Amino acid sequence: LRSIHQLENIDPGMRVDGVLTLEFDLETSGYSDEQALPMAGRLLDAARQLPGVDAAALAAVVPLTLSTMSLGNIVGPGLPDEGLYPDTNVVSPGYVSALGIRLRGRDFNAGDRADGVPVVIINQHLARQIFGEADPIGRSFAYGDGDDRTQLQVIGVVDDGQYASYGEDQRGYLMLPHAQRPRAGMNLMLRSELAPAAAAAAVRTLLARLDPNLPPPQVFRLTDMAAVSLLGKSVT
Repeated sequence: LRSIHQLENIDPGMRVDGVLTLEFDLETSGYSDEQALPMAGRLLDAARQLPGVDAAALAAVVPLTLSTMSLGNIVGPGLPDEGLYPDTNVVSPGYVSALGIRLRGRDFNAGDRADGVPVVIINQHLARQIFGEADPIGRSFAYGDGDDRTQLQVIGVVDDGQYASYGEDQRGYLMLPHAQRPRAGMNLMLRSELAPAAAAAAVRTLLARLDPNLPPPQVFRLTDMAAVSLLGKSVT
């Protein structure tokens, strides 16, 4: 109990309280990744208009739930031969502010489209690994898998935090814009005063209006989901 209390006092670099998560996978309803992008955008716009919702965003990975994702590695001069393998998330504009993550530079916006300059937001740890003490904003690096690599321009740097679990070792982390990396499976994250049951009912209504064939999502408090990452952890 003492270990859990100490871990709960760790600053994960984001505001976990007051956030609801709703998982929805449009692929199961017949959407490809590209087809899911406009639907996800309409859902996000509608969710932001719900009474009791202060902010809304999309994320492929819900933080602090023991989940991780990688879409390749980073290679370049001065880096290890095997490259760097940062944790990765694909998010919509507004994710940083909805989670209360401190950002230097700019967030993703509507201009970060598939036909635009590929952009990325990285954490301080990854910035130091790649660029040393130089200012990373405006610089680029190659990220991807094998021969399929993209030059990503850094538009923002977030403070280091916890990503998969409380108390984890410091690690590199990057975020890519959903519009440039479309995915049918995403999570809607709401900063809201609504109870989970009320949020579920409101989002079900939205989904029924957008596409009656979409299954209703389950709603969880992020604080409850993040508590899973405390299992098996101990501090001295």
